[in-house]
Amino acid sequence: MKTRTISSYYPRVVLKAARNRGLDTQALLRDARITSELETHDQVRVTISQYVRLFQRTLRLIQDESFGCLPNPMRQDTFAVACEWVINSATIEQVLNNFCRFYGVVTDDMVLQLSRADGRAVFTVALKEPEWDADHYIGDTFLSIAHRLSMWLAGKNIPLISAGFAYSSCSPLEEKMYLFPCPHNFSVQGPSYIEFNEDYLKLPVLKTEVEMQRYIRNSPTDLLSRLSDSETLSGKVYTIITRQDFSAIPESSAVAQEVFMTEQTLRRKLRAEGTSFQQIKDELRRDAAIHHLSRPKLSITQIAENLGFSTPGAFSRAFKNWVGVSPDAYRGQ
Repeated sequence: MKTRTISSYYPRVVLKAARNRGLDTQALLRDARITSELETHDQVRVTISQYVRLFQRTLRLIQDESFGCLPNPMRQDTFAVACEWVINSATIEQVLNNFCRFYGVVTDDMVLQLSRADGRAVFTVALKEPEWDADHYIGDTFLSIAHRLSMWLAGKNIPLISAGFAYSSCSPLEEKMYLFPCPHNFSVQGPSYIEFNEDYLKLPVLKTEVEMQRYIRNSPTDLLSRLSDSETLSGKVYTIITRQDFSAIPESSAVAQEVFMTEQTLRRKLRAEGTSFQQIKDELRRDAAIHHLSRPKLSITQIAENLGFSTPGAFSRAFKNWVGVSPDAYRGQ
């Protein structure tokens, strides 16, 4: 049950860069074992492993880590060298400052900055020509890198206080909440930002150079993986549910007891985080379905049974509602 999918939003940015370079996007999708329906259906989702294959294959071909979202290409392995540079930092504050300095040297197209304000650490991304980043790929990516790389290096969750974006809401909000689990502000004046308690800047770097090399080889897998959910109620509910088979998912009342609150309080607090118990269950079943459909081992009937559906037809209807295409179409049958 511990699977994770992402929307078509980010794979489409990669495909757009490939198309602009004259590459065969259908061939790239086949190589990544992603359904061709992704290019025509907004609701289609892919597994993290599928997206990573598409990302890595396309990057090798276009040799531009900005995927065409900056005026000047960013050479492949720029991020790898940045990681090798910051691994020798003593604290998270040094990591982020060194990260900002590094990119300040290699590109004039964006400015990364770490500052402090009222007990908060604020990391900002300012693009000199934001019209190049029409899909907000670069801005979101570097905010996410700053947060998730810091957590990985420290081996500790760093809860965000808020995130602000210098554009109006457009990408899937579910993805935004996954990447930035905190209150969001859109159309902010000034650069996009994330902020967290400045005390986390004192955390020591615990990872080694050997571990960093493995991290680089797997990139961007670790940047997309769920690192810690201990600071959000929805994350705790996710963790509780994923302990069980789909045939034995606990009721909301049992989950409420496990997190020491009433069922009504559970519903209210999940609603404040932009979700619900049913939505979390549906997302888990959806992601598990996509995970299984991306592999040929199980038939659609077997997948339906494993996910607790009464009939394959009921599963097909639910899947089409989630993703916009039928299980057969998603699998390419």
